[in-house]
Amino acid sequence: MRFSLNLVNIVPYMGNEYDEQIQDIDPRLDLAWEIIGLLAQRKIEFEVVDWYTGTFLEIDVPDELLRTYGYFDEPDAKEKEAGKVRPLTEFLGVK
Repeated sequence: MRFSLNLVNIVPYMGNEYDEQIQDIDPRLDLAWEIIGLLAQRKIEFEVVDWYTGTFLEIDVPDELLRTYGYFDEPDAKEKEAGKVRPLTEFLGVK
C-alpha cells in the first residue's frame, strides 16, 4: 500500500534556518510551484536528515532561483530606516 502527500501541501511551508517559509518569500506561491516542478524533474537535490528535534526532508533550492524572487536583494537606505521603527499599532497588537 502506498501513501502520498501532495507537495503543494508542504513546500510552501518549508522553512529555513531563519524561520522564513517559502510562502514568505513569494506569497503568490509561484516560487513553490517552480520548486515542485524542479523536484519532479529531479533537478533539485533533497535528503532526509535526522536531527535531535526530529527527522526532516531538506531541499536545496538554487540561489539563482531565490534571487529571481528578490530574496537576496539588499534593502535600500530608506527601507533599512523604515525597518527600525515599528508602528505603535503593531506594538500594541492592534490591527
